[in-house]
Amino acid sequence: MAGRTRLLLTTLALAASAVALPAAAGIATAAPAGQTQVFEFRGKVEVAPGPNATQLVVNVTGGSRPALKAALGATQPLTFATGGQTKWTLYDAGKPVLGASKDVAAGDPVTVRVRAPRSASLADILARQASFVGDYVNNVRPAGRQYLFGGRASAVDTTAKTITMTVAWGNWRSLHAMLGAPISQTFHYNAQTIFVTWKGGLPRLLTPDQISAGDPLKIRVFGPRAASLASLTATAAYKVHDREPASLSNKDAASGTE
Repeated sequence: MAGRTRLLLTTLALAASAVALPAAAGIATAAPAGQTQVFEFRGKVEVAPGPNATQLVVNVTGGSRPALKAALGATQPLTFATGGQTKWTLYDAGKPVLGASKDVAAGDPVTVRVRAPRSASLADILARQASFVGDYVNNVRPAGRQYLFGGRASAVDTTAKTITMTVAWGNWRSLHAMLGAPISQTFHYNAQTIFVTWKGGLPRLLTPDQISAGDPLKIRVFGPRAASLASLTATAAYKVHDREPASLSNKDAASGTE
């Protein structure tokens, strides 16, 4: 009886191995979540890419830590693949406008983002189409230091030009300014404030009246070092982003820790 039981168990184990074998033999499966990341490179365009460009040549001078690590020891400039999946965005006085490769000129400061496996080599990264190219040649940043406040909108008053928000997140400067203050704060804006909403990863201009209670907002205000919360909320916001991708706001939140 014991011998028959051992034989049955052995047969079942072999059957299970046979079922699992095809997956181990190379059947493609979806990559586990979290196995890819965005590599962000910053620099200046070496050669104008022209219309319908399939590549962008950039002299890289900065970028995210994963990008710089991948480019360690590489000869400049770097040539990035571009194509139908690439979103070209032009920033004019801080306002993002959808563009095309023909709008980018030699010497323009750009940001290039490529999504690739975390362990990807530089050659693999460069072979993948860039998901985003941002041209900042006409971008004008206000003087001072950036204070970033994140949360959800409570109310918008288009007459008083104010936005009331429940603050739940921010960079070091803004959180330091918030110490001891209520989480509900009212910020001001003016005609120069840039309003942007993000849909499908693309930035689109927004008007204040299109913001609804509960919308996730990121408000950027520029001011002097160690500015008081009262002065920051009284200063017209530089940008108000609705549904901004975390990859952008997290980068700003990580900057400035004094």
